[in-house]
Amino acid sequence: MKKNGNNFIYIYGAVDTWSATGVPPSDKTNSVWFMMDGKDHRTARIVNMTASERKLFIDTMEKWLKGYRIRNVANITPDLMKLFYVLSALAVKIS
Repeated sequence: MKKNGNNFIYIYGAVDTWSATGVPPSDKTNSVWFMMDGKDHRTARIVNMTASERKLFIDTMEKWLKGYRIRNVANITPDLMKLFYVLSALAVKIS
């Protein structure tokens, strides 16, 4: 994951003991890491991100999804379509 794990978003809570076993940040991939201050396993969530974290999250997803024709369901996988709708709902909810 440190060398070949592209297009992953890692969200960890700074006070979550499980974060100690997380994938460490690497400049070898285009993945993005969030270490959310004061958050734990239950609260390190997209809806609890700061404005700057949300912006980075949304900008990253838009960059990765660029080129996909989201409105044309026949050209994308059901999993990608589901992901897009979930992220769209989150972006609207948290914006």
